This record gives sequence, structure tokens and C-alpha cells, in this order.
Amino acid sequence: MLKDWTELAGDMAPAHIEQALDDDGDGVADAAVWARVLEAAGIRVLTACPEADARHPAAADYARRMFCLESLWRRRGFADNPFTDRAEDAERRLRALASGDETTGGDGDAVFVGEPAKVGGLGGLMA
Repeated sequence: MLKDWTELAGDMAPAHIEQALDDDGDGVADAAVWARVLEAAGIRVLTACPEADARHPAAADYARRMFCLESLWRRRGFADNPFTDRAEDAERRLRALASGDETTGGDGDAVFVGEPAKVGGLGGLMA
């Protein structure tokens, strides 16, 4: 689970994150601001899927990450947010998981060792 803003450095430049979290203008990310951003992302996850952390941890972690990135970009004051589409998609997925419309188990077709492979018709030189 996401704990520190530095974990987002692979998705957004650290200087941009610090800029978004620097409310007092001293050039340093403010811990209290990060706590509010992270809390808001957590609330958004739980609103979309109340059991997300327990039943769908990977989806919850991804959504929390996207929600934080979206919020940080918005805090920087830019209109075109490159994280909005991914955040909205993550929220839609959480809602679908909560309603049962989607699962985290793949396409639902179980495959067992010993079953024939699902391969299309063979043609060409190997047939």
C-alpha cells in the first residue's frame, strides 16, 4: 500500500510532486498535505468498493496511486490532467468489482493441468 509520496516518483517527476505538496512555499513537500491527499484517495477507493483493500488489494493499490497522482497534478494548477482517464478507469473498475460485474480472476474460464490446450486449428507446414 502506498505510504510515502516518493513512491510516486516513477509516475511523476519528484520536483512536480514537491511543488504540488508545498503549500507554505518553502520548497519542501508538506507532510500534512501528503496525508490529506492520501486520505482523500483512500476514501475514494472505499467509496467505490468498500471491501477493496481486503478482497481486491492490487486494484485498490493501483486506484489509490492513480487518485493521488490525479490530485497532485490538479494541485499544481494545470488544466490538462494526464492522470484523469486512468483514475476514472480505476474507479470504474473498483465499482465493477464491488457490484460483481468484474472479477480479479481473469476471464472466468478455469484452466487445469492435464486439459488440452485451447489452440486454434493447425495449418500450414506443421499440419
